[in-house]
Amino acid sequence: RLERMALILGFFLVAGMIVNFFCVYLKNMYQPRLILVRFKFINILQVKSMTMDFKYTEDPKILNDLKNAWQAVSSNYIGIEGIFNKLFEMSGNIVSILAYVSLLFILSPWVLLYLMFNMILTYGLTTKAKAYEFKHKDQTADLSRRMMYLYSTMSDFKFGKDIRIYHLAPWLSHRYQDIRNERLNVTKKIQFHYLWVLLMDTLLVLIREGLVYGYLIYCVLVRGLSLGNFSMYFNSVNQFTSTLKTVMDDLAHLRLQFAYVNHFREFLLLEEEPPLSNPTPIPVMKPYCLESVSYTHLRAHETLRHL
Repeated sequence: RLERMALILGFFLVAGMIVNFFCVYLKNMYQPRLILVRFKFINILQVKSMTMDFKYTEDPKILNDLKNAWQAVSSNYIGIEGIFNKLFEMSGNIVSILAYVSLLFILSPWVLLYLMFNMILTYGLTTKAKAYEFKHKDQTADLSRRMMYLYSTMSDFKFGKDIRIYHLAPWLSHRYQDIRNERLNVTKKIQFHYLWVLLMDTLLVLIREGLVYGYLIYCVLVRGLSLGNFSMYFNSVNQFTSTLKTVMDDLAHLRLQFAYVNHFREFLLLEEEPPLSNPTPIPVMKPYCLESVSYTHLRAHETLRHL
């Protein structure tokens, strides 16, 4: 039995090293190309923004959709590029999971099933939290867009004269603070769901550790499990749960990014009005010629004539 476990460990250790090497190699080799792909999608989104119907440029819903579409191309770790990066990271972890599955199956299939059920339950809770975040994307985008507009208005010097003449500074400041507080409340609600997931995960970890390690101690006292095998299974359970949790978190992250990428696609498919077949021509203005014009400055004694 020890020889079989050693053979399994050696096989998956070598396989994991090879897979991780190729994952890191391919990720670093194709990272510049992935960035270029993301920039191409950014260019597509910019062209869509500049060429869509003018009526959409003042439509709050379309502007919110545009801001949400930027979530798919705004970073290396989210959206289109983030999906590829996560897939590269998950490849090596999956091989490690297979190695730990083989060891824990030898220990007890029921322990393995319980650990996987535990992780799947955590994944379900995390997915619900991600879905709640995506559900409020329109509200978040609307508040963020209004905050950005107010901030740019208050910090742009070309509006300074009007703000001072009409005493708009207090109103703009209070309005900005109200929207910021509303945005903060939405963020708190979203983060509360993640906090609930974290608390549930902590509770499940306590139950899991108690049951699994209690079973290992039972195997040592009753079934004659050696201390060496106890240490091996002890470390295997820790590594298996941490690696599997990482994979589950990555899967939940991928589901959210797939939703943003799908929203990006839907925004690009926004229907445009067909161009007018017979548009009204722009009237041709007759040229004007100014001759023999005189100019006198208020504080000058001379007059410029025949300009």
